Amino acid sequence: MLKTVHNNSGQHTIEFLLLFTIVIVVIFVFMGPGGEFRTEYERSLNAPVQGMVDVAGMVWGDAAGTLTILNP
Repeated sequence: MLKTVHNNSGQHTIEFLLLFTIVIVVIFVFMGPGGEFRTEYERSLNAPVQGMVDVAGMVWGDAAGTLTILNP
């Protein structure tokens, strides 16, 4: 009887490279300008800064130098 030896290392390498390429393409699509992931990422970074600006405006008043006191 003859034993058949199968070498699947080439197939595994190609499958890995295909999966890697798909992941990279998906990242580029979502991180591109106007991409969904990038838009949400920038929004989440800007939200705390905007909150600090809003609180500073409430404490120090507007740009004209007038103090605005808000009733909670």
